[in-house]
Amino acid sequence: MICNLKMSFYTKVSTVPLIELEKSDYYDTYSKSLMVTVSKYKKVFNEVLRLVSSFSVILSLLMFIFVLDYIIIIMSIFIMIIILMSSNISGKIEYDYYNTNLTHTRYQKYLDEVFYNKRYADELRIYNSSRLFIKRYFQTSNSKIGNMVKFSLKRIIFGFLKLFSNSAHSLVIIFYLSYKVIADGMALGSFTSLLVSSQILIQTMKSVLLAYPNLKKELLFFDDYVDINSVINSGKKKNSCGSYKIGSIDSIELQSVYFSYPDCNEYILKDINQKFIKGEKVAFIGLNGSGKTTLSKIITNQFNPSKGSIRYNNVNSNRISNNNIFSKVSLVSQNFNLYNLSISENISMLEKNECDILKVWDCIKAVGLYEKIKSLSCDIDTVFGKMYDSSGVLFSGGEMQRLAIARALYKDSEIIIFDESSSSLDPIIEEEINKVLLEVSSEKILILITHRLSLMNDMDKILVMRNGSIIESGTHSKLLLNKKDYYTIYNSQLITIENKKTIKSIKSI
Repeated sequence: MICNLKMSFYTKVSTVPLIELEKSDYYDTYSKSLMVTVSKYKKVFNEVLRLVSSFSVILSLLMFIFVLDYIIIIMSIFIMIIILMSSNISGKIEYDYYNTNLTHTRYQKYLDEVFYNKRYADELRIYNSSRLFIKRYFQTSNSKIGNMVKFSLKRIIFGFLKLFSNSAHSLVIIFYLSYKVIADGMALGSFTSLLVSSQILIQTMKSVLLAYPNLKKELLFFDDYVDINSVINSGKKKNSCGSYKIGSIDSIELQSVYFSYPDCNEYILKDINQKFIKGEKVAFIGLNGSGKTTLSKIITNQFNPSKGSIRYNNVNSNRISNNNIFSKVSLVSQNFNLYNLSISENISMLEKNECDILKVWDCIKAVGLYEKIKSLSCDIDTVFGKMYDSSGVLFSGGEMQRLAIARALYKDSEIIIFDESSSSLDPIIEEEINKVLLEVSSEKILILITHRLSLMNDMDKILVMRNGSIIESGTHSKLLLNKKDYYTIYNSQLITIENKKTIKSIKSI
């Protein structure tokens, strides 16, 4: 049951709109929702079970004590009300305390990963940054201690009230029964029966009534689980969540598109008006931070415009299913990922019995990794990485980038986006992969985001961006004749290449 709940949770969070991941409070909601799937569900089930099993015991004891002396029932209920109130408030305090420290706890887990994950190992040593991260851990711990002090008085007060209420009940019942023995001549047998029965009653009632605030506290986490659904649903309202499905994409048109990130007053993209047609090869050029990658996310409907609209085959994006659009996109981003899966699974993103093995090998050949992978003992069944499998394989940065490109080729989508996807490739491999790209994109929309201009002659359109706006548009030859930003960027790169050639020739003398 818990496993199914967690699988359902992962399915839900995989549909959270990408823009929500730009908000820091999303990660707090995620952490609390994850707790529901890991432990809170089981705790709630146990509390409910304890409530049900205790009711029959309470009913029997109430009937027995009522026959002998109903006053004891009244006293027990009064004291239990005090215990319930203090426990209820105490549970809310504990939940608030957890919430206050949640961001600090998440940050400490991140710092744990910095010292654990080999991704950070080189810089940790070369830059001697361990001192900085240890200091950050110490500062975060101090903040958590400060919150503990802040909540400690409330926790002590209500903890003492619970303890006092528990002890007070026994004392009150003993004094009352002693009085009945002395004043009314109650039999010793009745005294003993009532004392024992009242103690069992109060313990069982306490178990039930304490289960209530505990249940209420645990259900607060279920509110957070509901919040993750709210994030998804609100995202669907803000983002395209239609049911319409388009067939082959013939055109994508952006009409007066503006975009800003959450809690940001400045537009990252401004007044973008562009049309992309099937079979067209388009390059986005510009300095870092000019909005190239953000524009690609708008084109693929990962982000929705703050103003303006996107139209696929002249159909507004808010009428189309997100999954329908995503199914038509292949992406190799500058921050690509390879997973602790087999090579074939990393390329196809399918289990081996579901993927086309011949197609996997074709993609491997296309990116120049055939000999490397064929030489492995398990070839495409070899697991990437050694963290969870000692027989796994490690690749160089360029080889990993080629595998990411093979993944995009395998999907064979109608829209192909390469975002600085050749940054780790040597010139010979880059040229070979560029040829493959041009071949496979003849009937597709190819978008190339790059600082390297070797393919510009083959582009049908080059968009030059600055500060979120498209300031130039045209072919390579046309933009060179304009002698504006593209001309400057292109020539500065030519100078860099010529300088490298000169240095190389001097070294060879």
